[in-house]
Amino acid sequence: MSKTTENVMQSVRVGRTFFAYQVRACYRKRWETVQMNINSLTTLATCASLVLANFAAAQCQENWIATQAYGSFASTAGGITTTVWDSDGAGPLQPWIVVGGGTNIPGVPSNRVAAWDGVQWRALGTGFGSNVRVLHVHNGDLYAAGDFTTSPGVQYIARWNGTAWLPLGTNAQNGANNAIYAMTSYNGNLVVSGYFTQVGGTVAANRVAQWNGSTWSAIGTGTAAGVEALAVLGTDLYAGGVFTSLTGGAPALRVARWNGSTWSAVGDGFSSQVQALHVHNNELYAGGSFTASGVTPANYIARWTGSAWQQVGPGFNSTVNTLGTYNGNLIAGGSFGNSGGTPIARIAQFVSGAWSTLGAGVNGAVSDTVVAPNNELVLVGTFSDAGGLECSGLARYNGIGYVGFGNALSNGVNALTLFNGDFVAGGRFRSNGTVALNRVGRLVNAQWQPMGAGFGRAVNTLIVFNNQLFAGGDFFVGDGLSTANYTAVWNGSSWQPLPSIGNSVSTFAVYNNTLYAGGSFTGSLATWNGTTWTPLSTSLRPNGTPSALTVFNNQLIVAGSFTSVGSPAIANTHYLAGFNGSTWTSFGLNNANTNSGMTALHVHNGQLYVGGNFATIGGVPATRIARWTGSAFAPLGGGLNSAPAAMTTYNSELVVGGGFTQADGSVGASGIARWNGAQWRPLGGGVSGDIFGTPQGLALLVAPDGVLRVGGNFTIAGNVPSSAFAAWTAGGGQINITQQPASQVVCPLQDFLLTVETAGTGTFTYLWRKDGQPLRDGRGIQGSTAAQLSINDAGPLDAGTYDVVVFNDCGPLLSSPATIIYDANCAAVCNSIDFNNNGVFPEDADVIDFFNVLAGGSCP
Repeated sequence: MSKTTENVMQSVRVGRTFFAYQVRACYRKRWETVQMNINSLTTLATCASLVLANFAAAQCQENWIATQAYGSFASTAGGITTTVWDSDGAGPLQPWIVVGGGTNIPGVPSNRVAAWDGVQWRALGTGFGSNVRVLHVHNGDLYAAGDFTTSPGVQYIARWNGTAWLPLGTNAQNGANNAIYAMTSYNGNLVVSGYFTQVGGTVAANRVAQWNGSTWSAIGTGTAAGVEALAVLGTDLYAGGVFTSLTGGAPALRVARWNGSTWSAVGDGFSSQVQALHVHNNELYAGGSFTASGVTPANYIARWTGSAWQQVGPGFNSTVNTLGTYNGNLIAGGSFGNSGGTPIARIAQFVSGAWSTLGAGVNGAVSDTVVAPNNELVLVGTFSDAGGLECSGLARYNGIGYVGFGNALSNGVNALTLFNGDFVAGGRFRSNGTVALNRVGRLVNAQWQPMGAGFGRAVNTLIVFNNQLFAGGDFFVGDGLSTANYTAVWNGSSWQPLPSIGNSVSTFAVYNNTLYAGGSFTGSLATWNGTTWTPLSTSLRPNGTPSALTVFNNQLIVAGSFTSVGSPAIANTHYLAGFNGSTWTSFGLNNANTNSGMTALHVHNGQLYVGGNFATIGGVPATRIARWTGSAFAPLGGGLNSAPAAMTTYNSELVVGGGFTQADGSVGASGIARWNGAQWRPLGGGVSGDIFGTPQGLALLVAPDGVLRVGGNFTIAGNVPSSAFAAWTAGGGQINITQQPASQVVCPLQDFLLTVETAGTGTFTYLWRKDGQPLRDGRGIQGSTAAQLSINDAGPLDAGTYDVVVFNDCGPLLSSPATIIYDANCAAVCNSIDFNNNGVFPEDADVIDFFNVLAGGSCP
């Protein structure tokens, strides 16, 4: 059987596979993210030290375990340009989405340019030191241009060679002498435009030039001022920008045409800047900040009829930055908010003579768009919300709604707990990069999932009480989303409102089998009796807001900003007091001996630890953290340079999270540190990345798997991507591979299995790879993250080297490789379910074909 015939036969077996081998393989070569996974090239580097043997083993070392990388730009001002580039040409890998702008992708050392490979963001070399304004693929190569200059040679433009950005040419001043804003391909050459007057170090070129692969040249005499847009229609090159004349003085109002020999004006041009040119259905369209072409109204968008510029529909009320084609329709993106009085949320499609918003639109300007291989429209710009999805200048429209990139929380985490075996996080985040979460979500099979409709404002605290999950925060009915005022309980499918407590809740605790809430509501402390909240009476309540609660020595310990409790006030209860349900106990703190409030509490090794903004507590110098000895407070070394927000016990040490950067005066501890009773130590490189605010650990949770989970404001933990949710292991466990996957020979259409057996501590997860590329379930593959990998309908592209990365709480271990050899000449294996492989079963034909094969016939 020929390869072509075999591929055709397999393609039409729609009951078993949807595409030909080439398509299926493309889908297979994608990353599958798991809870403790390798989801970045940075983390992949750790695999270089993994042991490979017939009986493989690894001893855990303490480290940060990668969770999920943030899926948007570091700021809403980040996105300027995007394109699609096929990294392996005619190879099986799916094309990458490449984005550029004025910032980076957090957790990836991208420096203004990065690529999405289908599952994760990748850095492209060291990137650039200033804005990337345009990306373009020419003759299969990826080019970037903008405001950057990098010596030697890379001046405003560079070509990616797979490992580094290279200059265009060998001259030390190659590139241009000023910014480049646009690129296109024309007559086999790369054409660039911008504000330059020279290219290649010596070639005069007025704002438009071309590169033939080895040398630069001008395109005619060019224009008298900047060119920010290019397009090709037929044999002509069009340029748009801020110019009002051609070089030499001939009028050309912001748009010009090159016919192969001369530049000329295009009709009456425009009243203001042209920022976008695009060919749609063989017609030229222009967008920008103009409102007229000559005396003809042209509100920010126009079509060239061949003799004049004509407004497209009613146009818009503000600037058009980009134009494109999506699903056969003309699309426009910009800063506009309506078209002819119809609200349009900055991204629009022109259908049946009218403009309409694409989905629910976005809340900030759109700078550029590109259509991805799966027919999703990628948008970059200055928006922070796309159709209700929290993002940062980067989103995708899939024809139904907007989705982001990755599976990471989109903003800070304030609270963590475990409920029914799942991690639950609450905070300020609104999405997981793909679906809306709205400030609360649970981690199920390594994916953050929504919990009902969530909340309209921040969740500050979570607690499990009487097998129920309670949430407290700033949310209230009327915030646009919440159905509860400040507290709610999860009923398994939605958040059930509790009677209003009156104002924001900052902390929960259980004392004497009673749930307490602390916050800024009247009474400051309240108890839950199963049906309602009851604030403490006037004679008992603190006079300020509690920020932390814990139980110590059979008392509820309350810390916060209050300066007294009870009425009349009980002496020496500044910021900290103990409550037994009816009376308060003093810790001897007053205005004279304690200079600021408390922010965190924890009982460690049987002693009470307090954190706050104080420099003195009970008359004892202690910088922001102290220990109660039973009669007085004692400092913890040199303390911290900012107040703690959370504390817990992990691996017999006190772990503290907060906005600090140093412990003990000199120990670098970014957002998290540990105290062993004698000295402060960091947890690896700590947490970093400030797009959610000051990097800090705000929530700490020790899980049954022995791993410390950290929630807070950060995008990196140590040196691995961890967006607002991180995992630290103390090490000491073990992981073994007791049976390696076995090599085998497979026949056409045969199903085959690869299996690994493991032993060790904790819970195991798996990541199967082929030829070094992680696999993903679908298109004939099952078990890509299980101990047994199953591949159906073997074909030529299934041949190769397979291995599996095994994870537990101490990190990854790589198996020995297994080789799959595809033998096209061996007998095909019959399908035991749909015997004749026609996609219909059961049927009489299956039985007939079965007996035919049993009698010596061949598989149908």
